[in-house]
Amino acid sequence: MVGVALTACEFLPGSKEYRAERAKRAVAKLLLDPSSAQFRNVQVRGQYVCGEINGKNRMGGFVGFTRFVVQLDGQEAQLDPEFNFADLLSAEDSCRALTGNEYASISTQLSACNGAEEQRGTAALQTLFDQHWSKRCEFASRSSVYRPPLADSGAIDEQPAANVSVGHNIDGTLDNSATVLVDEEGMPVRPQPDRELQQRPAPSETDPSSQSLDQVLPPQQQPGEETSSDKPEPN
Repeated sequence: MVGVALTACEFLPGSKEYRAERAKRAVAKLLLDPSSAQFRNVQVRGQYVCGEINGKNRMGGFVGFTRFVVQLDGQEAQLDPEFNFADLLSAEDSCRALTGNEYASISTQLSACNGAEEQRGTAALQTLFDQHWSKRCEFASRSSVYRPPLADSGAIDEQPAANVSVGHNIDGTLDNSATVLVDEEGMPVRPQPDRELQQRPAPSETDPSSQSLDQVLPPQQQPGEETSSDKPEPN
């Protein structure tokens, strides 16, 4: 009975497990064989669910995992279009080569140009998907625990820990310029300024360590100019 109760609680409306199951059912409907759906790396980020899905094709073989994003508010599920720029170039070349060709039938010309138009539409869908993925999902897949600095009193700052997202260069190395702090829902947060810089006093005019060299060193004597020690004293 205890095991049954715990399992039922996991899928209560509003829980992460419940939202993940809703997203899985929604995205599985996009497959040719929804019953063959396999999932991995599923992340629940508020009302968005991200992950990877695999399924069978018409021949009964699995095609491989691909990314997906589900927006639970509108029950909108998106699969990665996996656009290939080479396919677009090939379709456009075929369209140009067959257009106006007296040996090609009209249906052949229309088919080639329609293929190029479909590739342009896939490119637009890829751009839209990548925008949703980078905004809602990349923080979840590239996050690590961030510890706040020690407070001035020596105690740990009571501010809740956030996540830090570190970007990567094309060669796989870390890109320090792309470090972004995020909260538990994967949204960017504003970093707090350094306490030491906030409490550092302003430069003092009487403190030699805060004065410039021009203020500390005596002015240099110009050629031909008499100093006060060289001037004759009046009788």
